[in-house]
Amino acid sequence: ANVATLTLQCRESGAAGQLEIGDTLEMTSQIAGANTTATVTAIVVIGLDAESDADYRPRVLFAQRAITGGANATDYKIWAEAVTGVKRAFPYSGRPADEGTSYPGDRQVYIEATTDIDADGYAPAWLLDDVRQAINYDPDTGESRTPLGLTDATLFLRSISRTTIHTEIRDLVVDSDKEAACKADITTALTLYYDSVVPFVDGVDLPQERNDTITSMTVGQVVQDVLQAYGATASSVGFGIVVGVFLTQYVLGTGELCKIGTVTYA
Repeated sequence: ANVATLTLQCRESGAAGQLEIGDTLEMTSQIAGANTTATVTAIVVIGLDAESDADYRPRVLFAQRAITGGANATDYKIWAEAVTGVKRAFPYSGRPADEGTSYPGDRQVYIEATTDIDADGYAPAWLLDDVRQAINYDPDTGESRTPLGLTDATLFLRSISRTTIHTEIRDLVVDSDKEAACKADITTALTLYYDSVVPFVDGVDLPQERNDTITSMTVGQVVQDVLQAYGATASSVGFGIVVGVFLTQYVLGTGELCKIGTVTYA
């Protein structure tokens, strides 16, 4: 049978119309001699929602106070975060440990994707390719940024990683009619807190805004704020990256973010 390849475009922009390879489309009007179904075999343009004000605001504020020029680490961050689908970029000097010895000029950049691409922010290969293109070539002029000292061979692009943080609240005392709501709010507060912790990039981020360390004290304070609202108490709070094994502090590493894991009560 003959096969026809058609290029289709969604009538509305955004992630809602995004398809995946292998998805099936149904024809609403029969074409003589053609099947009524079509299969997606390739994606030319990714459908993404417009950047939100909440994501755009920190990018603009950072660019206003950043020290840029000469393809320094801050330039890499700005160029990468201008790519559609990138939520944040974390640029470091050197190359990833698994790439061997670092040399002057090496740069590693970790990309966090927007949630409409991946719920945990993992950057797929196509997004890393888009970032590489934007770093190597000015998207407005198409001119190579090589004169600034860039070489593609010394640019290492990776997705961010995420570490799951488990939390234990001990000896919770709360009115029975408030218990479910209290626990739900504790989970919400911890989710927001763990999402707010980000790796620190020396020479790019402001030291006074450093927020890359989770401590038992900060986790305890997050929980205590919720308990206070419910008139509840707990004897202590513990956290760790392994269930039942507790830490006093945990510092995020290169390109590492975290997320909430289990919340248990003992």
